[in-house]
Amino acid sequence: MSTRDTGIRYALIGIIAVSLLATSGCGWFRSKKDPYRNAAENRPLEIPPDLDRPRVDPAMQIPPVASRTPSAPASAGASISAVPQALVSEGQFVLADALDSAWRRVGLALERMDGVTVGTRSEALGTTEVAYKGQTFLIRLRAQNQSTEVSAVSTDGRSLQGGPAAELLGLLKARLG
Repeated sequence: MSTRDTGIRYALIGIIAVSLLATSGCGWFRSKKDPYRNAAENRPLEIPPDLDRPRVDPAMQIPPVASRTPSAPASAGASISAVPQALVSEGQFVLADALDSAWRRVGLALERMDGVTVGTRSEALGTTEVAYKGQTFLIRLRAQNQSTEVSAVSTDGRSLQGGPAAELLGLLKARLG
């Protein structure tokens, strides 16, 4: 090998070494700023002033539990409540029973009724999907103090006050009474 070939070889090795160092991630040619440090996603979470405390309106309060005697069954004292007619509309009725007991009683009554097909049930929402006389709707249970309101609503949330829904509520009221 000649010295000229050796010189070219060393020059190529030098060029390769310099280009590798220049393109490596050592940070000599990069900006020292951190572009992500001040990004909106890294700021601390700010809670709006009206959401820093839980709501304390009467609708959010848990009703007191009625005491029961161990000798009496849970459904023995449950009946249709004596509510003034002005408070009972055609599309609903009120049971003088706690929500959990009313949920079980209404579910059993619906399953035992002829012509009623029970669909999905959601105890958390207090709804049971039923099909009766070609109409599909929800039976909704809501707690009211020491009683439970039973109503019929359409699948989009509108109150039903006539037709098969009102007829089924009448049958349900008679069966539970």
